[in-house]
Amino acid sequence: MEVGVALVASTLEWLINKLESEVTDWFESRKEAHDALENWKKLLPNIRDVLEDAETKQLTNNAVKTWLSELRDIAYDMEDVLCGVEADARRQKLNLKNCDQASTSRARKLILAPSCFTGCSCIPCDFKVDRETMSKIKGITDRLKNIKARRDALDLKIEHGTNRAFTQRIPTTGVPECHVFGREKDKDAILQKLLINEDSTKCFSVIPIVGMGGLGKTTLASLVYNDEKVEGVFGPKAWVCVSDDFDDLRIARSILDQMNVKSDSDDPAVIHSKLKEMLSGQKFLLVLDDVWNNNYHLWNRLQGLFMLGAPGSKIIVTTRDEKVAGSMRGDDWVYHLDLFPDNECLSLLARHALERENFDSYGHLKGIGEEIVKKCKGLPLAITTIGGLLRGDQLNPNKWREVLNSEIWKVSEERGGVLPALRLSYHHLPSHLKQCFAFCAIFPNDFELDEDDLVLLWMAQGFLRQQQQIDGMKEMKSLGHQYFRDLLLRSFFQRSLSNSSLFVMHDLVIELARDVASETCCRLDMSVNKKLEITHHFSFCPGEYDTYQRFEMMEKMKSLRAFLPFGNDGLSCLSNKVVRYLFSNLRCLRVLSFDSYKLKKIPDSIGDLKLLCYINLSWTEIQSLPDSVSFLVYLQTLILSYCQKLTQLPEGIVNLVDLIYLDITGTMNLKELPSGIGGLTNLLTLSKFVIGGGLRLRGLKNLKQLQGDLLISNLHKVSDFRDASEANLHEIEGLDKLILQWTDDFQTSRNVSNEDKVLCQLKPHCNLKKFTIEFFGGLEFPSWIGDPSFSKLEYLELSGCENITLLPPLGKLPLLKELIIGGMPEFTGDHSFSGSFSSLEKLILEDCPKLIGKLPSHLPFLKIFMIRNCPQLSYLPLSLPSLEKLKITGCNQAVLRNMINVTCLTSLKIKGIPKLTCLPKSITQFLTAVETVDIEECYELTYLWEDGASLANLKCLRIQKCHLLDCLPNGLHALTCLKELSIQKCKKFVRFPVTGLPLQLKKLQLEDLVVLESLPDGLMKIGDGGNNMLQLEELVIKGCKQLKSFPRDKLPSTLKRLEIQNL
Repeated sequence: MEVGVALVASTLEWLINKLESEVTDWFESRKEAHDALENWKKLLPNIRDVLEDAETKQLTNNAVKTWLSELRDIAYDMEDVLCGVEADARRQKLNLKNCDQASTSRARKLILAPSCFTGCSCIPCDFKVDRETMSKIKGITDRLKNIKARRDALDLKIEHGTNRAFTQRIPTTGVPECHVFGREKDKDAILQKLLINEDSTKCFSVIPIVGMGGLGKTTLASLVYNDEKVEGVFGPKAWVCVSDDFDDLRIARSILDQMNVKSDSDDPAVIHSKLKEMLSGQKFLLVLDDVWNNNYHLWNRLQGLFMLGAPGSKIIVTTRDEKVAGSMRGDDWVYHLDLFPDNECLSLLARHALERENFDSYGHLKGIGEEIVKKCKGLPLAITTIGGLLRGDQLNPNKWREVLNSEIWKVSEERGGVLPALRLSYHHLPSHLKQCFAFCAIFPNDFELDEDDLVLLWMAQGFLRQQQQIDGMKEMKSLGHQYFRDLLLRSFFQRSLSNSSLFVMHDLVIELARDVASETCCRLDMSVNKKLEITHHFSFCPGEYDTYQRFEMMEKMKSLRAFLPFGNDGLSCLSNKVVRYLFSNLRCLRVLSFDSYKLKKIPDSIGDLKLLCYINLSWTEIQSLPDSVSFLVYLQTLILSYCQKLTQLPEGIVNLVDLIYLDITGTMNLKELPSGIGGLTNLLTLSKFVIGGGLRLRGLKNLKQLQGDLLISNLHKVSDFRDASEANLHEIEGLDKLILQWTDDFQTSRNVSNEDKVLCQLKPHCNLKKFTIEFFGGLEFPSWIGDPSFSKLEYLELSGCENITLLPPLGKLPLLKELIIGGMPEFTGDHSFSGSFSSLEKLILEDCPKLIGKLPSHLPFLKIFMIRNCPQLSYLPLSLPSLEKLKITGCNQAVLRNMINVTCLTSLKIKGIPKLTCLPKSITQFLTAVETVDIEECYELTYLWEDGASLANLKCLRIQKCHLLDCLPNGLHALTCLKELSIQKCKKFVRFPVTGLPLQLKKLQLEDLVVLESLPDGLMKIGDGGNNMLQLEELVIKGCKQLKSFPRDKLPSTLKRLEIQNL
């Protein structure tokens, strides 16, 4: 492994800038220390200037690698010393503030001095340097002199050019991720296998895709998974990245999550049972991506969860290992993915380097490009990475030649391991991107990372420091996002295929990161054979109960800067001894996470970690934080999301002026915030602002840099509406989502007039994308709510506002896609739905008993429409040409009669509609695309629909608690797509149609049909059976107490599940 020179270069650059400032003046009282720092100032530039030469020579010269390794350790130690001194000084000033309340104003000015990460001094005149620090300074000086002498002996040269030539700003235009070259034949072959009709006795079949790393197996699987030909063929779909952790419980949870099925149980048996239930009788499609484990017994245990699936179900597996395919496939079919064709390789390079389809406009580069492609040896990952490296250099053939002729191609091939193209791309990264990339070695394979979280980690490690002064923490964080985008455009990151808001790193890219991070990063789940004394970043996957013995190697990690668990499912416990050891011994920690551990208390000794910048305690069981947290003067990030037992924050937290990220999402028991929270003017994220306990709404006025999501709660406690005006909410430009929340208690007296005035003054900035108002007690909404100046607003929810009768016109909001109106018992709807609603895709109306006003007559893009408990509403939009899902509960049956042009509807759910005797022909004639019909609690329903209903694509029909329904329509047998029929708790249901049921029916469920005497014809196999027997796979009969007999003869050979109870 090579030494990550970027980590050294960035730290040296910061040290040189720091030493050029007034830092040496801190040590005027200690001449020895002052002279040592002056010596550092002279030596460091001479060492820095040879780093480029050393980076290349270390690949072939072990002495240079050793020199770089020692230099890296010295640089880290120097940084720790300077930051530690400044931390002590800032804490001393904070103590001064706490001890002298009369001098609060002066003390606040002192503590507001920037941290060591901004390069400014804040040392008081009487500050003393302790003996331990003096000893460290002396030792570092001796080591630094030795490094300088060896630099000369190694004949390292001062170089300018190679690396700097590639530090230009990367163009911000990206390569369209949906465009994939050269895999059309591969895609067609997989699709053919996926869609073929196979032996109906098999519950599912496996399609393995095998190929070496970097060929594009995952990309090919995603093309097939998202192909339009697949849509409609399969029911449930899920994509699981398995990696080397073949955990059937984790896989089952992931599949259920993607099916939007939640389970509060931690019992594997319950999780497995839930998955079996969801897949039962369903034709499913699963992708198990990046499988490494070829243990047949593990696969055999997993496949037991899929045995109830319908025939035709498929599982696509991607793997590098032929043995994995052998252990998982049920037949001999395996798809081997070949290298990329030469002509497609050149097109792919053009796409990524030139943002063109070919080299037609860049003939001067085509020959060089062809030679570069040859070196990539048909691997798409290699080509896209090199393309990202060359992007922006279309007019400079010399740089293309420099890449082509680089020695790194040869050296990397000789050493094996990481792809030469990846190493070359890394080599030409600017140093600030190199160290950010190398830090990513801490992540597990296939880990889905969040951009914002990663930027916060980079900040905490000091990676976003620049030679020039950064104007505030906001600019520093913005710089981190720019770094991330630069690495994304160079293909070091890729968007996750299972969640487009997250990102992943290819296995080979992770391998490169681990190679360049070398000994500085250690992952516990990998072989630990490194020099632990110089490990700075430590990560691991939590176990069920993590004791101290698991982390004993940390006793050697005295310079550890990051402690990060990944992949915790909330079921893990951590020994208190581990926590105590971390706080007592690892004083260089910058990053600390106990995410999702069942941790109940944080010791006071956390305050001893004076360099700590990042704390993640999300999903823990803590009730409070110790006051010592208020002395963590460098703290930038504090994540307390979903700490559901948290009741308070330390008052002293308001002194942490470097704090930019305070996430208290989901802290339901946190009823108050410190009254001075509004003084933290660097805050970029504050997820919740709780009014009360001394904190007034006007406290928002200085938090103008807030970004992302904000909930303002307890607005009913605003006694003076002028507080709302002084909050200056309209000046907070960075908010994407805003929730304004009053109390849900309408039984006690409310100052209605004051609430009207408060809301009127709380107009947000027009950049807002999502806006919610909850439990507002005023009589009317201000007109600005529907103002078209909110040109980015996509989501609007008005909920629980019990005194509202009318809405302002909302139809003029140009980008509004989702509108939710609920819990308004006085809302009539008159004149509230004017305007075109030109972008509306989802509309929910619920619990509005007086709603009678007309809705828009035409909603051309509406896809989802849900109405619940609006009994007086009798008019729905006449034309809904894009509607896909309709759910009506507790409404007037007239709403169904007024709808036309719903030919795109695929799901219809009706519940609790009084006086509905059947589905009106005015709607059934348009149900040509409907696949699912659910009818429940329609107590006057006597028959389903009139003859001539157009439900040719109906796949699932469920009827429950329709007590007057006695039979099914005669034409039911003609619904050849019907696969599932369920009839439950229909008191008068007595017979099936004489024409029988559709022969293709797979699941029949009959429950609590108390007068049913006989089962439908064709259920059992009579003699040879002929072609008139149902192809049932699942039959459930419960509580049908009048059923006189079960048909004789044989059950269908296709039957997989038979359940009979309470007959």
